[in-house]
Amino acid sequence: MVDIGDAGALVEGTVRLLPGTHVEVHVVTREGRTLVRSRVTRAWVFAMAADILQYRAALVFDARVNTAPSWVVTTRAAPSSASTGSRYPNQNNSGSTTVEGAC
Repeated sequence: MVDIGDAGALVEGTVRLLPGTHVEVHVVTREGRTLVRSRVTRAWVFAMAADILQYRAALVFDARVNTAPSWVVTTRAAPSSASTGSRYPNQNNSGSTTVEGAC
């Protein structure tokens, strides 16, 4: 998770997300974990190395999420650099993509 707002998020990872596809985003708030269906609006190659491509994608949430700093819980440290990558998003066996994290 690079950035998050009430209406969407900017995510980074090694999995290519295609514009127009839907993903499920798990946002952790003070009330607990919330699953938000989202649509990929933009996606691009963010960084390249000899053995890896790093992607970024802009997601739009189907429903607004309260992402005020006092409300969203940080669950992981942000990647230290683009070349190290992020473990998210992960693709599961059901054919849908799940993006987990919080800012």
